Amino acid sequence: MFRTNFWSMLRYLQTVMSAIVAPNFTENGWGLTRAPQELVNELRQAIKDGLPNAGQEGKIDVIEGAQQPLFIRRPDLTNRVRDFMSIRFRTFEFR
Repeated sequence: MFRTNFWSMLRYLQTVMSAIVAPNFTENGWGLTRAPQELVNELRQAIKDGLPNAGQEGKIDVIEGAQQPLFIRRPDLTNRVRDFMSIRFRTFEFR
């Protein structure tokens, strides 16, 4: 019985310590940055326009629910967001 409790307590402590050591930047654990409104509007419009032809993304273990996630393929917008992020974080200064 002692071994079972020991290993359970060790796993618990490791989980708690990882939560303390790894900072949580937002409520979901993701860092946020503000995108230009033009890009945000374009992304919103692309979602609205792409929903009728959206394909299935595939089985994602962490996404739960009755419906499967959809995937809207827009490599042009993916590249624009990637370019924006690379420029934004290349000039970012840590204080």
